[in-house]
Amino acid sequence: MDWSYNNLTGTGWSTSAAGRSRAYLLGGTAQSVTANGTSDGANWQVRLIFNTGPAPELDISRGATAIADGGTDTVTGLTAGTAGTLTYTLANTGAGSLTLTNPATLASQTNCTVSITTAPTTPVAAAGSTSTVLSVTPTAAGAFSFTYSIGNNDGNENPYNWTVSGTAAAAAAPELDVTRGATPIADGATDTVGAAFMAGTASALIYTFTNSGTASLTITNPATLGAQTNCTVTITTVPTTPVAAAGTTTTELSVTPTGAGAFSFTYSIANSDANENPYNWTVSGTATAPAPEMDLARGATAVADGSTDTATGGASGTALVLSYTITNSGSANLTLNIPVAAPGTLTNCTASITAQPTTPIAAAGTSVIVVSVTPTAAGVFSCTLTIGNNDANENPYDWTISGTATGPQPEMDVLRIAASVADGSNDTLGSVLFGQALTVTYTIANTGTAGLNLTGAPTLVVATAGANVTSATVTTQPAASVAIAASTSFVVTYNVTAAGAFSFTLSIANNDSNENPYNWTVDGTGTAMPEINVTRAATPVADGGTNAVGNVTAGQSQTLTYTIANQGNVALTITTPVTVAGLVNCTATVVTQPGTSVAAAGTTTLVISVTPTAVGAFSFTVSFANNDADENPYNWTVSGTGTALGGGVAGGGGGGGGGALTSSGTGGWLVVLASVVLAGFAVGRRRRV
Repeated sequence: MDWSYNNLTGTGWSTSAAGRSRAYLLGGTAQSVTANGTSDGANWQVRLIFNTGPAPELDISRGATAIADGGTDTVTGLTAGTAGTLTYTLANTGAGSLTLTNPATLASQTNCTVSITTAPTTPVAAAGSTSTVLSVTPTAAGAFSFTYSIGNNDGNENPYNWTVSGTAAAAAAPELDVTRGATPIADGATDTVGAAFMAGTASALIYTFTNSGTASLTITNPATLGAQTNCTVTITTVPTTPVAAAGTTTTELSVTPTGAGAFSFTYSIANSDANENPYNWTVSGTATAPAPEMDLARGATAVADGSTDTATGGASGTALVLSYTITNSGSANLTLNIPVAAPGTLTNCTASITAQPTTPIAAAGTSVIVVSVTPTAAGVFSCTLTIGNNDANENPYDWTISGTATGPQPEMDVLRIAASVADGSNDTLGSVLFGQALTVTYTIANTGTAGLNLTGAPTLVVATAGANVTSATVTTQPAASVAIAASTSFVVTYNVTAAGAFSFTLSIANNDSNENPYNWTVDGTGTAMPEINVTRAATPVADGGTNAVGNVTAGQSQTLTYTIANQGNVALTITTPVTVAGLVNCTATVVTQPGTSVAAAGTTTLVISVTPTAVGAFSFTVSFANNDADENPYNWTVSGTGTALGGGVAGGGGGGGGGALTSSGTGGWLVVLASVVLAGFAVGRRRRV
């Protein structure tokens, strides 16, 4: 509404250099009225703006991000070729109703296509909101943008517009990479497989397909093999499909070169890699003709053609046996010229081949040749061997055997029973009685090639008591000299002081070059224990042994008395009755059972009656359980010979009797009667003469 005034002086207007103004009160709301003009008295044009009610206020956000009018919304997470969704909230934060003008305007679409999938509703009440949804599809990877503008009745933000921008990621796609072992094989490249191939022999090539992309890789089987030159190729293992992102699969090819020389072929496989379909490469190599390859070794030591094999341990006059393994590491049969000639160029030795190798030797096969070398005297010895063969560059295969022989040498070994006691070792006796004199016997054997001399003075074997040992003495010294392959023994008497671990040492000076002195530690544990010992008269009866009782008259009973002694330091317990078994040509019974408990140092008696059934050998076994740790049960065999009447009996008494055997029955009276009759007959004859 325009108003014209001629003179505003005195009418309530205020005047300033910029113009004149006056306040009005309309409907309870203060309004501003501005008059345009340059001087009093001029005509004025007055524009009155009347705000007659509450006003709307449009605010826009995407999630928690406020989008200012005229601003830029930078979005992330969109992928080229894939539609993404952007949702904007249009809020009315004013006091009046907000009116929106649909459809909004989408413009300046750069590297993308955009559409409105959900338009905002209108009107929007004060403090209310609505939303609009946009579908955005970046055309390609890289930056994209567009503008959005919507008309409305917000007094100062109409239209409300902003720019949307972002960077699209590349679309998920597979990426095929091929390797053979650690060697990458590029699409269209050549894989040179070298000269490890043999003409006429199939070899395997394994290729790994890796999907280094971000989408599943599809492989189309079978692959195509082409341009096969001087070879035949088959696919023995096809790759699996599909291959997940970051996954792998393999294919295996069997390649057989037709002949020696260069060979090649091509491999091509279709796949879903956008820029490497099909993936193809050429395989090339050089095949060699099949050939043998001779290698030689003694044990784990390789012996090269033309080299020297240094043997150790040789002694003059003693054969040194050397075994060599011939290996064919080639691809064709290895033929040897056999028999291999005897070793030549002999220096200070004699030598022979004791086992010839076999021929031919198949590829990867082996054969053995055994050579015996006997040094003649101490000092350096050597000989040469030559084997003709069909190895192209090692024919003949020859080598030298050399070494240094020692002169005849003794070799000292010590044994307890059958167990070897090494120089510097421990010989453990286990649990033994304490408080009593005990013995242990050792044997010294000479397994060398010269006499063994024991050189200790003043005693050959020195015993030194150690922990928990009252004394250790060599009570029987060995012989001072031990011939080749001979032996000698010595006995040590020792006394363990108390219960617990004990030890003592033995040392023998000698002329063994590497075991002088020969020494060892004897140890064990002193223990309270019984120790059983059985005798008949003064004769020991060993556990597991045989007690020979001599001649016993057939049909007559004889008594055998055995003394069972406890040589231990705690009570010996005997389980009765004693068992008599295994009777051969006799009857036997226990006349007197032994006591069941024998104190330390005590004895008890066992009496057995035996009657041979007939003339000839007889025997039976005796056995009883006890608490001796290493002699339970204690058993022995009784043996003897049944004799005819008058044949006499064993023993210490006259007339064939006495001793530990006692006769009973009528047989003795018959002998006496016969003697009397014969004596009378003789007297009568003398009288008649």
